[in-house]
Amino acid sequence: MKPEIYEKYKHLFTSQLMMGPNTVRLLDEMVTRYPLENRARMMDLGCGTGILCEILHSRGIRAAGMDFSSGMIEIARRGSDRICYEVADMITYRPEKQFDLVTCTGDAVNHIPELSDVEKIFQNVYAYTASGGYFIFDILNENERE
Repeated sequence: MKPEIYEKYKHLFTSQLMMGPNTVRLLDEMVTRYPLENRARMMDLGCGTGILCEILHSRGIRAAGMDFSSGMIEIARRGSDRICYEVADMITYRPEKQFDLVTCTGDAVNHIPELSDVEKIFQNVYAYTASGGYFIFDILNENERE
């Protein structure tokens, strides 16, 4: 997917509603069931405008985000100067830091058309997820009902 499409519609991704009620509920359940230590590190792949990073940062998690769209990262950076955001491609992303929690929500994985690229993402995430850490992602399921 080319970043131009995200640049054109970046203003639509500035609401928690874009994540969907199931995603918000799942993340609440996961963070409650598998609590992270205060000040844990978190990376949100395909963070868009930084909504999830802001939510988890408000809970004491050291949040960071990356997205393919420079326009969305520009909006995210306006939200908080305490959250590190960067423009990158999640297929090739390999940060040096380890993270206790890696997320990829908003059906971001569905925007990767090649299965081999999805496999690369998962291999890379494994490499930068700390021992005992979690990777939480969602995918669009055509059979899902609200």
